Amino acid sequence: MSERTSRRSERVGPGRRWHYFGAGVLATAVRRVELRRHSVRTIPEEDLSAEGRALAADEGRRTGPFRLVVSSPTRRAVQTAEAMGYPTPRIDPTWGPAGGDPALQSAWPVSFAGARVLLQRNESTRRLGVALWHSVRRAIDEVRPEEGILIVTHGGLPEVAAVSAFPHADPGPWGGALRCMEGVRFSFEGAHARSIEVLRVADARTRV
Repeated sequence: MSERTSRRSERVGPGRRWHYFGAGVLATAVRRVELRRHSVRTIPEEDLSAEGRALAADEGRRTGPFRLVVSSPTRRAVQTAEAMGYPTPRIDPTWGPAGGDPALQSAWPVSFAGARVLLQRNESTRRLGVALWHSVRRAIDEVRPEEGILIVTHGGLPEVAAVSAFPHADPGPWGGALRCMEGVRFSFEGAHARSIEVLRVADARTRV
C-alpha cells in the first residue's frame, strides 16, 4: 500500500484528466467505478447517431473491461453501452435523465462547481446524491475488488455523484459540464470512494 495525499494531475492519455486523491492509505486492490454520459444523438431523436455509435465504440476500446454494466433506461444510454461492447446492460432508473431531480433538470448543463451549489441549495439534489451512491454501493457488492463497473447515464448525474463523494474537495478545477462520452472514474476501498479521475474526451464528435 502507498500513502496518497490530495493532488491533481493534468493530461493523462487523450484529453484532459484531473485527479483528486483523499488523504490516507490507498490499497492496491481497489474497485473501479466509471460513470459515463451517453454518446451523441441527433436531437430530437432518441437513438444515437452514426458518429455517436462510432465514438462510443472508440471509448469502449480505450477503457474497461467491466464486470458489471448498468444503464439508464433511455435508448441513447442503452445504445451507448452496447456500442462500447456491452450488449446487455442492467437497467436502473436511478440513472435516468436528471435522476428525476427538478432542480438539476432546470440548471442543466451544470459544471462540477455548479453541482456543488445545487447540492447546497436543494434538498431534491441531496436526495439524488444519496440515491446515486446507494446504487453504486449495491453494484460494488456484486463485483470482486479487481473487477470494474460501468454506469452509462446522463449529463449532470456524474457531476452530482462526484461532488457528493468528495464534499470537501474544490470541484472548480474539475471543469465544466461533461460532454457526450465524458465521465468520472472512482477508485473504492470497500464502500468508500478514495480517488476520482475526471475523464475528458479530446474528440470533435463530442458536444454538450
